[in-house]
Amino acid sequence: MCGIIGIKGNDEVAKELFVGLLALQHRGQNAAGISTYDGERFYYKKDTGLVSRVLSEEYLRRLHGSIGIGHVRYPTIGSGGEEDAQPFLINSPVGMAMVHNGNIVNYFELRRTLEKRRYLNSFCDVEVLLNIFAENFDKDPFKATEKIMDITNGGYSVIAIVSGLGLFAFRDPNAIRPFIFGRRGENYIFASESVVLQILDYKVIKDLEPGEGILIDENGKVTQRIIKKGAPRHCIFEYIYFARPESFLDGLSVYQKRLNLGKELSKETQRQGVKPDVVVPIPDTSRPTAIALAEELDVPYREGLIKNRYILRTFIMSTDEERAMYIKYKLNPLVSELRGKKVLLVDDSIVRGT
Repeated sequence: MCGIIGIKGNDEVAKELFVGLLALQHRGQNAAGISTYDGERFYYKKDTGLVSRVLSEEYLRRLHGSIGIGHVRYPTIGSGGEEDAQPFLINSPVGMAMVHNGNIVNYFELRRTLEKRRYLNSFCDVEVLLNIFAENFDKDPFKATEKIMDITNGGYSVIAIVSGLGLFAFRDPNAIRPFIFGRRGENYIFASESVVLQILDYKVIKDLEPGEGILIDENGKVTQRIIKKGAPRHCIFEYIYFARPESFLDGLSVYQKRLNLGKELSKETQRQGVKPDVVVPIPDTSRPTAIALAEELDVPYREGLIKNRYILRTFIMSTDEERAMYIKYKLNPLVSELRGKKVLLVDDSIVRGT
């Protein structure tokens, strides 16, 4: 799980990219980065840490250009060090920068093949995608992407800056990871979630189709093409946990999906004969589900666990030891709402068991 954003504008885009990444911070806290292009050269800044730490005002002033991409990272492959932070850049056959959200299942197989003719600097899967894209580019990003889709297994949403060409985005043939396209005047945007467009005042054009590529050239001309279409297989965890509740993914409200889960959960609760005194959510993601469950059961909804908002999301921490330590400090019981009551706790999922 990562968050990506790309903007083709008429003025400097670094500050908008920064705001967009703040809106996507929940999708990755390991690293952050931005790359921009001014028509002559690339600029970039990336490092481990939160967006506000990595991308200071001083660095944002140095990121010139009307085309840019940004990334927040939760590591699924690699060590999680600075060398795996995105964007990744390459200078042959032309200058390119790329960001990626997803997981390449056959990453190590692709890496071994590439290493026979290229040197790779990291264990980040986007570096493999970028090298495959560059090798097959031949001035046609759609052709290069077709090669990626032919040989990779997994889910991916990708944005690339290509010097002399523009901003290019594509989504895997099964549309596993969310990806949305929008416009504000003559500016265009790609992002992992619609909340970014809402905050930056862009209008939604569409969610990218399965296997679709979209090119915004340097003059603002839009070219769209289905490269390799498959059956949609959207990741259910986006609706349950990953995404912000105010986002719409592939036309569906995340908040409404979570309410619907609460209604379904009430049916199972009633079948089991459970009769709680109160319904309490594990904050924050499960709140809509807990609210709907309490309404359906006609029992009080209460905030029984208070969250320390300065503790990071424990699911996307790197080790079990980190998660165990932080979960202890993250949630504190509101004893007055819990003592002597039969409490029905609602969590969005059980992934790590912490």
